[in-house]
Amino acid sequence: MAESLQPMPALQGLDEAGRVLYLGTFSKVLFPSLRLAYLVLPPALVAPFAQARSIQDGHSAQLAQAVTADFIAQGHFAAHLRLMRKLYRQRREALLGAPRRRRASPRPH
Repeated sequence: MAESLQPMPALQGLDEAGRVLYLGTFSKVLFPSLRLAYLVLPPALVAPFAQARSIQDGHSAQLAQAVTADFIAQGHFAAHLRLMRKLYRQRREALLGAPRRRRASPRPH
């Protein structure tokens, strides 16, 4: 994150030529045992990647996908991200403020 505390845009979002793949995982932002990832592809690559995936390793657990999709559709994921950004902003501010508070506090002799 930049100093403004706003997330930097993903390279995929800046790509006008359709050459960037965006791979992410819910394990980092929800919980590690979920083991559910996603891939954002240029439209021309969706069918070839879907075919390769079905040949290579099949599919993720359908229940985990369905529950995660509902979680996102109902707005809980966006709310979770907002809450986590607020929490980590507060932690960052506390960490950055600690040296200033330490310098400002009187020291016993």
